[in-house]
Amino acid sequence: MKTLTLVTMAAAILLLAGCHGETDPESYLAGVLKKLEGIDTAEYTETLKAWTPYDTTAMVQQRTVIQYRNPADTVIGVSFAQFREDDRGNEYMCYGYDGTVRMVAYPEDSQMVVDNFTYSVVPFRFVSTPFLDTAENIIRYALETGDSITTSFEDLGTEYLFRLVINEETQIEFFGPARRMPDNPYLTDPTGVYRIWIAKSDGMPYRIRREMEHNTTDITVADVRLNTLSAEDFNLYDLVPEGYSFREYGVRGQEPRLMSALAAGDRAPEWTLEDADGQSFSLSQTTAKVVLLNFTGIGCGPCLAAIPTLNALAGKFAEDLELVVIESWGAKPAALRNYAEKNGMTYKFLHGTDEVLDLYLTARGVPVYYILDSGHTVTEVLNGFTPGMTDAMMKEAIRRIL
Repeated sequence: MKTLTLVTMAAAILLLAGCHGETDPESYLAGVLKKLEGIDTAEYTETLKAWTPYDTTAMVQQRTVIQYRNPADTVIGVSFAQFREDDRGNEYMCYGYDGTVRMVAYPEDSQMVVDNFTYSVVPFRFVSTPFLDTAENIIRYALETGDSITTSFEDLGTEYLFRLVINEETQIEFFGPARRMPDNPYLTDPTGVYRIWIAKSDGMPYRIRREMEHNTTDITVADVRLNTLSAEDFNLYDLVPEGYSFREYGVRGQEPRLMSALAAGDRAPEWTLEDADGQSFSLSQTTAKVVLLNFTGIGCGPCLAAIPTLNALAGKFAEDLELVVIESWGAKPAALRNYAEKNGMTYKFLHGTDEVLDLYLTARGVPVYYILDSGHTVTEVLNGFTPGMTDAMMKEAIRRIL
């Protein structure tokens, strides 16, 4: 096995190996890029695996993709649709982009949300493109960027492994082309690591692994068919499942203004949930004068930032407060256990179910905090977490009950 390690600074990038018959990484990657740029249409399956730092096993999702090069779109440059199977085994378009709008399906509501980017919170189009377009943009970035990056190119026998480490002060992600992410106060390390496996048999990438501080994703493709579709046949609206209604993203009155489904004065619905060890716990089992219900998500930056406040509250009001945290993003038991141990959570940490989450949340936006009195009536609802403000509001709400 031969390994070539290359360090690039400023404009110096991917120096030539060029001796003893070794593959020249720069020339080889330029050839791979040329092949990718020659793809006008493609069909394939993607298998996505994803982890947070606390997971021991991955979340796995499979989807089929159709993609079309779109020269008229100078922002992303590709149109596509992704399809998944619903609970009944029926395939539906779950995500797509046509150069003008992005569509996201919500099958539980039979709704397709249409985003024309009018209400974008970032200075680019927040579109996660499919595998082949992502591979093309990563390789082009590595060959052309002046950013601080480190690369290696490894011969694995039947394939090559290309590794790219981005060492910029701001996080770089690939939403089509490389994009600099806005400042994130919850991010401590912006380093991004990308690995691309390229088959020697056809010179095409077939796997990409992306590693960030907050999560890791690994995508493999199969059943790839190139340049067999007609771009003229692609119409995103024709792919919307029958019976779906449309909802425009960001229009006032259509998007939920709050993440919480309950308001002050409501009685909190009863529930029974399990912790990471499979032990059941019900709301009716709480007997404290004050109950603080926190709906959180492993991988949510503000949720993580709030944990020191929750830990402090649990200590300060130990005799009168019962704190219960409910994970709302589908993390597995091992992730709950690791998350609680790493962050010093000594209170109840439960796995949320769809039935319970639908009663308490308008979507899956977190964090949400409900402060209940001893009769489990909601006295205060807090959406989101702002250091120095949300914690003060929690203390005041607790003191009002006591």
